[in-house]
Amino acid sequence: MELTTQDIGDITVVLPVGPHLDAGNYRDFKDALLPLVRDNAKVILDLQNIQFMDSSGIGAILSSLRGSQECNNELRLCNAAKPVQVIFQLVRLEQIASIDETREAALAALSGA
Repeated sequence: MELTTQDIGDITVVLPVGPHLDAGNYRDFKDALLPLVRDNAKVILDLQNIQFMDSSGIGAILSSLRGSQECNNELRLCNAAKPVQVIFQLVRLEQIASIDETREAALAALSGA
């Protein structure tokens, strides 16, 4: 899965390009995201393009969260579509991940504003 990045000050915003994160592409996603969350202190994963996610996608996000925490970095999620929000609620992802409704909210949280 292709990821685009944008640096906003000291924050790296990562935007997955495809519409789904599932068993077919989670390895590529994880392989691309892990170095970013390990090498950058503040990362926002903007999920605006993801319309479907399965358990493999959740696992890839959890792995990235763990990788970020191991380096004392911060990873925030934002812009999850309604179907993805439902999955997050089912697995109670909000208990271990910072999830914001918008990119602006995530940027504000990481900027300390």
